[in-house]
Amino acid sequence: MYGLNYYYFYKLNLFWLQPQLNMEEFRKNETLQSQPFVILKGCKATFQIQESFVMFERRIIKCHSLMQAVDVCFKLYFIFSLQFPNECLSAWTFLSHAIYGLEAGKRMTPTVSKFASEVVANNQ
Repeated sequence: MYGLNYYYFYKLNLFWLQPQLNMEEFRKNETLQSQPFVILKGCKATFQIQESFVMFERRIIKCHSLMQAVDVCFKLYFIFSLQFPNECLSAWTFLSHAIYGLEAGKRMTPTVSKFASEVVANNQ
């Protein structure tokens, strides 16, 4: 459908789209996701990203990079108090704890907790 390749990359919800795809057509026809998600236009096989976007409630937000798109997507989850998708829960929880320093009282899986502790310790 529309040259769409959806998958969980490193357990973050990303959509890869063919570079020639019309974003307005995609926006109008996308009905699968109600929560924020990252859209990348480019070649998944070579990981060459031409454009990055976030889509939320059928609105497209153009971003300058994958990093900015992930940042915007995370902040939309946080600002609107949305639940992270189960498929991506560990990755978003890691970002919440280790990168943004949020949700200190919430439980993490042991793997995410250990990794977050190591990242924080190495950056101090």
